[in-house]
Amino acid sequence: MWDSAGQMARAILQGASTAGVEARLLHVRRSDLTPIPTEVLDAAAVAFGSSTLNRGMMPVADAAGP
Repeated sequence: MWDSAGQMARAILQGASTAGVEARLLHVRRSDLTPIPTEVLDAAAVAFGSSTLNRGMMPVADAAGP
């Protein structure tokens, strides 16, 4: 809604790129999901971002449990 997860993802991407790391931003909702598992398995590191509600988990994620 406020694009905070997107802002964080872009900040991580910029920081990694500035440090000379080859980095890619994959937007799961807008991307073809087929190549994503290969990208993740081939990566040396992966950073995930997710939306929150009032600094906590979204109700659906909270109901899913640990």
